[in-house]
Amino acid sequence: MVLDTAEGSISIELFPEAAPSAVASLIRLVEGPIFLPDLTINSRVGDEVGYYDGLVFDGAFRGTYISTALRPPSRAVLIETEIDADALGLDQLKITASDEAMFVWQHELLPYQTKLPDDSLVPPVLMGWLQTWSTTFDAGFLIGVSRKEINEALGYSYRNGLDSRPVTRGAVSLEPSSPQWSTPRLTIALKRIPSQDGRRMVIGHVAE
Repeated sequence: MVLDTAEGSISIELFPEAAPSAVASLIRLVEGPIFLPDLTINSRVGDEVGYYDGLVFDGAFRGTYISTALRPPSRAVLIETEIDADALGLDQLKITASDEAMFVWQHELLPYQTKLPDDSLVPPVLMGWLQTWSTTFDAGFLIGVSRKEINEALGYSYRNGLDSRPVTRGAVSLEPSSPQWSTPRLTIALKRIPSQDGRRMVIGHVAE
């Protein structure tokens, strides 16, 4: 896959073995047609217009990644996220200390719970942890819990049998819309970002 920009071309090698349905959806968007021409601003018009034709890279985030623009109406296109947490080793990456447990509780789990509009949307595991916290105010119950389990408590769901890839320098992923869905906004990592492993679906890498 090749992205043409004002400064030159970016060649991307896709990983269908990592996210087969997502890559197939991406290819359909690249080939087009997508929306009616009068709904979008394109460098070309007609039936050959693909989703990325005429788009620019409009985002750069603190030296971590760059991203393409979203073509309106952006909510009309969502791609289901496919990630295998075990392939990334997230089942083996566990909390080992009380300070780490408290950090995850205060900066990841509690903020996620407070953003949910209704307690019925809180995953059962997280609800159990909330009940334990309310009686002890000690996050020690998270010691021994894996990163996979933490992410699942945050609403992520995983699949087995995929060759999921970590977010390394040059990795191309789709911008998440929620734990289960991604937008067609392409992001290119400018450095290794381990905190995004299992949260961003890597669909390729920059080859040239």
